Amino acid sequence: MEALEAVKHTLDILSSFSKRKKEQTIAEISSKINLPEADIRPLLEILEEKEIIEYLERNSKYKLTHNVYYIGHVAGSSLYLRDIAYPVMEKIRDKTNQTVNLYLLRENYRICIEQCKTSDKLEGLIEIGESLPLWTGASGKVLLAFQTEEFQKEIFRVIPPEVKIVEINEELQKVREQGYYWEVNVRNSGYSAIAFPIYDVDGKVIASISISGPTGQFTREFVNQYETYLKEQCLDISKQFGFREE
Repeated sequence: MEALEAVKHTLDILSSFSKRKKEQTIAEISSKINLPEADIRPLLEILEEKEIIEYLERNSKYKLTHNVYYIGHVAGSSLYLRDIAYPVMEKIRDKTNQTVNLYLLRENYRICIEQCKTSDKLEGLIEIGESLPLWTGASGKVLLAFQTEEFQKEIFRVIPPEVKIVEINEELQKVREQGYYWEVNVRNSGYSAIAFPIYDVDGKVIASISISGPTGQFTREFVNQYETYLKEQCLDISKQFGFREE
């Protein structure tokens, strides 16, 4: 079976499941996608290995795992959040004349899913689709600060030994106290950033907005000037995403 055909048949297998057919035997899958069981079996084994499909001994059927739901949830959240956030990000960019990034929490990382750049061509900024650790950058620390203690401990276990966890904890506490984080000269890049949380309908921080630009422009005066405005705009995104203040 050629690689492209294998990919197509794998997608056919996944698409064969539905709300009415949550569990299927290999014979049922074979009949539905019109592919011999001998060709389906190795694909099912790969999907099992990747924990996308689970085999049920009790009835000799297969079912989709929670990982499929998670992938769909991330994709849906990403697309919907981008639609909501982008017009607000444009307003922030035009108001501050700085680049605006939208990050989504994905497993133990943050991924940039949208960006509004200024007319200035700045080098060294984040690109859309780039994944970064949660313990670095203003946006990463904002995301990490509002996660559970268990989640934070999991992140701390993979932090490089040269990074001091005590200092990270102090920064996370600062985020929780002031509701945002301002970082100067991020990763020694010559750029600084200020980031704010985005809440979902359950009140969980699932994303963050960061405003970044040359360090020389990110003075205390700049932060004081735009702090309230930025908080309000990010809260507006959260509310459109379903968040309600208590």
